[in-house]
Amino acid sequence: MRVLQQRLADLNAVLEQARAEANGLYKKRASTTRVAELKRELSDVETNIRDLDVSAHAWRKLKDAIDTAENEEAKAREVRDELRTKQAGIAALRRVLPNLGEIDRLTDEIAGYDDYPQRIDINTEDLVTMKTDRGQADAELRRLQDDIEKIEQERAALVIDADHLALAELLLDLEDLPSRMKLAVLDLPRRERAHEEALADMARIAQDLGAPEGCDVTTLVIAPAEISLLEDLRDQMRDAAAAWETGQRETANLQTRINQAQKAHQALLENPPQTGVLDLLKRFEADALAPAAATATPPPRSMSRCRRTACFRSPMPAPSSRPRPCPA
Repeated sequence: MRVLQQRLADLNAVLEQARAEANGLYKKRASTTRVAELKRELSDVETNIRDLDVSAHAWRKLKDAIDTAENEEAKAREVRDELRTKQAGIAALRRVLPNLGEIDRLTDEIAGYDDYPQRIDINTEDLVTMKTDRGQADAELRRLQDDIEKIEQERAALVIDADHLALAELLLDLEDLPSRMKLAVLDLPRRERAHEEALADMARIAQDLGAPEGCDVTTLVIAPAEISLLEDLRDQMRDAAAAWETGQRETANLQTRINQAQKAHQALLENPPQTGVLDLLKRFEADALAPAAATATPPPRSMSRCRRTACFRSPMPAPSSRPRPCPA
């Protein structure tokens, strides 16, 4: 029973709560309910609509006005953008101008360091060596400057002799002699070896030609004209040798014919023919015809030239000997 009473009390509380929520939503002649508030809001909206409602003519005017306003706004935006761009450029110039001035100042300061690298990309361990080299270079530079000053002073103290100015051209002509001398000195060992080899060849050839051993081969050198004469004599000797060999062959042929004729003559003597034939053979006998043939046949051309130049010891050498050139 208590449980039922408790449940009924809970149900009454729920109903009271539902009744309160319903009265809060709507209650006749009440002005604080939700429905009353919505009605007031609806009335305000309708009032606003009536206030905002315009005619078609006014609407067209307003539309034209808003189009004009939009165009003006677009132009104003473009002008604003241009002004903002100019403002940004001016602000950038204001920021950059000090940097440009600093760059100009630094450019003037580094004008004398054009040969320096733009950035240092060397090993730090080499800096000590480079510093030492720099010190040595500075000392060498100071020494050279001192030498230049000393030489300039000596040059200023020199007295110019007009008579010796012509030597300048001669000295200019001799400028290439040091370089040529250096090259010649480098080439001298090779030339000496070539000279020694040439002397050795000359000594060997001189010994082959019958020169005494140990003689100075340079004394055997003759002039080009004499060499040309010797070459001509050599050619003449070759022609004379060829002519001599030809003469030897002809002599051998004639001797053979003479022997044959003598044999035929001896045979005719042993067996004499008739008188008419014997007279004919005596008329054309080889011993009788040989002098006439010798006087009628001209000597060889090479032999006549050899006789004119008198290059041999005898006009016709013996068959067993070779022609020898005349002594100088």
